[in-house]
Amino acid sequence: MPVMELANLPLDPPEFCAGTTSVGLELVDVYLWIFKRWMEQDGVLPSEFMPLIDSQMERGGFDQVSLEAIIERWTEFLGKLPEPTERQLHNGKMLMHEEETRRQEAMKGK
Repeated sequence: MPVMELANLPLDPPEFCAGTTSVGLELVDVYLWIFKRWMEQDGVLPSEFMPLIDSQMERGGFDQVSLEAIIERWTEFLGKLPEPTERQLHNGKMLMHEEETRRQEAMKGK
């Protein structure tokens, strides 16, 4: 079972703020808005935006996060997986039981 390595996490808790009080969040909002418009308008935006779009298209990718898109991406992969063995099914049920027990214990403290 994987274990999360938390040794390098900052000791200070994260601070949350509204986008209107953070220049960085405002820039992210504008950036996301530009790409959302680009996707919704089939790649048609004013020419001033194209250097930004082009530079990102060379660096990475993007995809939808809708349920339909997730189903489309994973259906073929999951369909090719072999059926789990009895031992794997048993181990999965044990893991689910352990996690549910841990979840219930955590909820008691709230």
